[in-house]
Amino acid sequence: ARDTFDHLLRHPTWPTEWASHLVFMAHADWWQTGDKAWLAARFDALKSKLLLDRVGADGLVASKPAQIKQGDIVDWPAGERDGFVYTPVNTVVNAFSLRALEMMVELATALGRDSEVADYAQRVRVGRAALQAQLFDPASGRYRDGVGTDHSSLHANLFPLAFGLVPAEHTARLVAWLAGQDMRCSVYAAQYFMEALFRNGEAGRAVGLMLAAGDRSWRHMVESGTTITWE
Repeated sequence: ARDTFDHLLRHPTWPTEWASHLVFMAHADWWQTGDKAWLAARFDALKSKLLLDRVGADGLVASKPAQIKQGDIVDWPAGERDGFVYTPVNTVVNAFSLRALEMMVELATALGRDSEVADYAQRVRVGRAALQAQLFDPASGRYRDGVGTDHSSLHANLFPLAFGLVPAEHTARLVAWLAGQDMRCSVYAAQYFMEALFRNGEAGRAVGLMLAAGDRSWRHMVESGTTITWE
């Protein structure tokens, strides 16, 4: 896993959210090992994965047309995006960015990098407030896909919930909505869909989706004879 991580630091792949996943990987290593020496040697390289060059004055990550066209993946393949409407500022990319920043606060704290701790913590505060102000719809209790659209996909809601970005006063309503949704996403996004449910009191619904009949469940993969989760 560490060899893969180091390779991807040097040779990053193209989806926007894959940059955030490198921070997730480093954070997972830290939690499992507590190895500060390994982390310290890679911390500065992780900074380039925070998309800070794309953050506007409002604290949100913005995407240029070319990044919308190719980089902002949301889910893969395209038919698994639940009709997600792309805009220059979208909820999925910003959820990933904010969660990565939160993890960097923890990693910087572990390394005694106080200036980075203060910087990233402030970015989290500003970004969270902007996410709620610009992308949350109080009337529906859900997140829009992005600034400039009223469409509210499964993905625009499962990622903020999985990453702990939903304010407490709005969580119950959003969890109830999400628990009523079917598997309108790929295996990739389904991991986060399941995490959102398990972490918010809907373990029964999560297991039900995993064991559901039809061709969109872990049960289907097992019954088809696979020995590894399908891509």
